[in-house]
Amino acid sequence: MGKTRWDNDRIKGMLKNETYAGTRYFNRMTRAKGAAQEGAKPIRGQWLYRDREEWIPVKLPAIVSRELFDQVQERLAQHEERYCRPQTHYLLSGLVQCGRRGSRGSSSRRWQRVVRPSGKISIYHQSSYRCIRRAEQNQHVKNRIEQPCHNSTIATHVLEGKVFEMIRETMLNPGKLRGCIEGAGGLDDTSIARELARVAGQLGKLEENRRKIIKGYATEELSGEEYIAANRALDRDQERLIREKAELVAALRSPQQEDFVDASLRQFCAAANAHWHACTDHDATRQFLVGRIERVIYNRYHVALVGSVPVNSASGETKLRFRIEGEIDIAAARSNANRKARLAQLQSSAELVPAPSLTSQPASIV
Repeated sequence: MGKTRWDNDRIKGMLKNETYAGTRYFNRMTRAKGAAQEGAKPIRGQWLYRDREEWIPVKLPAIVSRELFDQVQERLAQHEERYCRPQTHYLLSGLVQCGRRGSRGSSSRRWQRVVRPSGKISIYHQSSYRCIRRAEQNQHVKNRIEQPCHNSTIATHVLEGKVFEMIRETMLNPGKLRGCIEGAGGLDDTSIARELARVAGQLGKLEENRRKIIKGYATEELSGEEYIAANRALDRDQERLIREKAELVAALRSPQQEDFVDASLRQFCAAANAHWHACTDHDATRQFLVGRIERVIYNRYHVALVGSVPVNSASGETKLRFRIEGEIDIAAARSNANRKARLAQLQSSAELVPAPSLTSQPASIV
């Protein structure tokens, strides 16, 4: 990749690779279908490890001895148990999207060891979300990165806290959520009616063109390949116009349509409010987020929640998309992190004096 040395993740992957000890396993993973197996962690969102009994071992020439490999695994296990295994829940996993590059977000965790003046060793952990491009950039030398991402990394508790705040203040409130519905570019009913007439005229022209194509194929003016290509092009245009028509119908502000929209919003917010207050653990909270939020777009402390509200109207079932905007108060987040760091430092320096009012919670780095 152009670098002069490997990074820590690469070296750790090599140390845990059993192929170097003379055994290569196949049939280790399978694609996740429906619900994941109990206790199994999906890899990249869709792959699961099979049971070890199903792995197929293949013997290869060993580069290191089995004894040395086992010693390394034991040392790694002790190291991870001591430093690298805090219980971490990535509630927004699979939902975060980079607002700069449009790439999906990835979650990561790192730790830092600090030696206190008293000689005591403190371990600080940080879990964060970042653009997947930033994770890939670490594997390449800088002059080989074509399109770098300059979006900042954000601590998990900061982004998740802001998302929870936006849910409580806006998504559970029908009046505020109504103002976040994405309409048809701010058009009024008269303008929407004109747009609907335009779309209807274009759909009529498509049907006329389709009849001409059928007639041309019947009279052998068009070959089979030309006939198929022309129909596919018409199908794409028709699907686009149908989607545009549905968006315009959903944006109509007629009294009847307004009643359907308001009723659907009240129903959506009531169900979401009941589910939100019933979330007593991480699994329930994760289920709430996945069921009602499609994307969490993050761009340098600016956050947007994107989702949709189902609406059952006289014209059929449709969806109204909403976009809730918010800004992270990074100064307040940093102030809170510094306060926790000072508390931990004060307790460390006053180890000989009982201080029941102080806590040794590790600082959160933003």
